[in-house]
Amino acid sequence: MKILGFRDALLLISLLLLAVPACAQTGKPAGKSPVRPQAGKASPDVEAMFPHACYKGIETDKDVCLKNGRSEGPPVVELRPERATGDLDGDGAPETALLLTKNPGDPLQQTYLVVAAWRGDRITTMATALLGTQVNVQSFTISGGKIHLQGNRSASARTAMMPVTLTYSLREGKLVEEM
Repeated sequence: MKILGFRDALLLISLLLLAVPACAQTGKPAGKSPVRPQAGKASPDVEAMFPHACYKGIETDKDVCLKNGRSEGPPVVELRPERATGDLDGDGAPETALLLTKNPGDPLQQTYLVVAAWRGDRITTMATALLGTQVNVQSFTISGGKIHLQGNRSASARTAMMPVTLTYSLREGKLVEEM
């Protein structure tokens, strides 16, 4: 029998510890544990999930599901890059306001404001509101439990872009525009 040197013994112990499955160390099954949101913080994987989630309220009879930020359609729906995160319903967990464009590139494209949140193990749509056609957002924030948007929008493909400031609150599962 060969006696190992100190360095060889440490190396052997390190390799054995690395080889022990995670379940033997923790008593729980190996694998990724579910991510739970913490008050005031978004789950670390939520941002990556928005481009691959399904959203309610854009189509009346079905959810619109995105893959890499775009639905296959019809209609085609794209996730825009503008986002705002904050507590809109007062529960201490953050919600995210997103913009989705239905039929991008069409003169009558429609922009929707969607409030989504990480609930359980997936993205859930909390509320959706149509902002209008041809919407350009310059500022998009959540503060004081309200969504604040500034930008331009057109009433139709034939009318000029007009400056607009919009404020929405989330009430009883609906986005309500404040006048």
